[in-house]
Amino acid sequence: MKSDNDQVNDSSTKTLCKRRWAFLFAVAALQTNCGFILASFGQVSNIFVTFYRVSVESVDWLTLVMNLVPVILALPLSWFASLNCLRFRFLILAAAFSSTAGFACLAFSVLKRSLFPLLVVGQILNSLARTAMILSPNIFAVRWFPERQIGIAVGINVMSLYLGNAIGFSVPASLLHQPSYRGNVTWANQTTSQWVTDSQEKLGGIFSLLSFTAMMCSAFLFFYVTDHPPNSQSWEEKLKNSSNAKCEHSLLQLPLADLAYLIKNKTYVTACIVFGVLFQVIAVEFIMLSEILKQNFPKIKGDRDADVIGGYVMTTYSVASMLGSLIGGEIINRCTRYKVVATLSCILAFASSTGLVLAFIFRLLSMFFACTAFFGLVSQFGVVAIFKIVTQHTYAVDEAFSSIWLIAVQGMMAVIYGEVGRCLFNELGGLAVLLLQSGSLLGSVFLSCLFASDNERFVSNKARDLHPSDVSERSALVANKK
Repeated sequence: MKSDNDQVNDSSTKTLCKRRWAFLFAVAALQTNCGFILASFGQVSNIFVTFYRVSVESVDWLTLVMNLVPVILALPLSWFASLNCLRFRFLILAAAFSSTAGFACLAFSVLKRSLFPLLVVGQILNSLARTAMILSPNIFAVRWFPERQIGIAVGINVMSLYLGNAIGFSVPASLLHQPSYRGNVTWANQTTSQWVTDSQEKLGGIFSLLSFTAMMCSAFLFFYVTDHPPNSQSWEEKLKNSSNAKCEHSLLQLPLADLAYLIKNKTYVTACIVFGVLFQVIAVEFIMLSEILKQNFPKIKGDRDADVIGGYVMTTYSVASMLGSLIGGEIINRCTRYKVVATLSCILAFASSTGLVLAFIFRLLSMFFACTAFFGLVSQFGVVAIFKIVTQHTYAVDEAFSSIWLIAVQGMMAVIYGEVGRCLFNELGGLAVLLLQSGSLLGSVFLSCLFASDNERFVSNKARDLHPSDVSERSALVANKK
């Protein structure tokens, strides 16, 4: 016969189970929005070049700015995280409101050619949202899900980002493609003018719909989301909270001490670099794939075919990445050999990039599709594994703090890839860009071998077998290990 207290606890646990999944799918919806805006400019850059009368490089920065803002915000965000002021509720609401305002700015920016600065402002707001959303998988999963479900929670979060990518690659490229000309200059000018007008209306509708979606998520999360579950299901998190009490430091010393800890952590530094390669080496294709295809594949004629086919190639990549995120999350739930998973992912990703180079040389478009999809699938195993490696090996600091610098490093790498890739393309062509990808992934294979293979979060087999309530003994084990 259960006591009244047991019945209350059971009821609370059931409510918690429902709430955490509801939160997860609301967060996933916001991730989808962030994924869309990251992918929706490069494949249809010609519409923005034509309408706003700006250069291709300016349109590139509409994508690259999404990765630059996390770098700029790294220091202030890490300072707040060190002071334990960077709460999950604050992050997720900031992302929801920024996404709502960002897409609203994008919707208004298509009304006039002179409103390109407003488009940039909207992208900056969306980049703020994306920064918060990329930080959320680790923080949310660790605090709201038991250890056996953290992998799948992170996987769904990452998968949602790629779902947004898939929509961003396919929908605009299909709806906004430029019509073919018939050789008549007058007819071509009239057709172009009508195409621009139609594209304005479609873009305004798309951006307005996404702003409305973000607004609905904002309302739901504002009233229901909390920083911590009422009864934590992760007893490893309880251990961390009890054993990680901050000593007295000044407001400046505290974040510097945490940052010094991360810099000295070789596994963490290496994981940041490998994560950046796996997650952002594809940035060059985000912004210039249609140009690469048009340059070397004779069957692709004109901007229209290049935009549509490039969009379909990247949609294939995004769908495969969604599948890879889910499979990777399940693998991580069942296997604690995170280093092996990450290294194998890097090896397979390098093999796929080699296939892309060969497909480009021999002009095999079907092979280009297949290798891009394979890269999306296998790279996500490593992405999810590295998220887990980071939580294991930076257990002495807050997940938000370690995640901030993880995202800052990958953001900087995305900007570097975008700028170097554009220079290589302009000077040497698409093959040089693909070789840059392949060389980076080969380097990630060697770097992944430097990961430590132990799991610091578990501390030891003895610690793992202790009862969740025996926090004091496990805390002593953690202290002794350090």
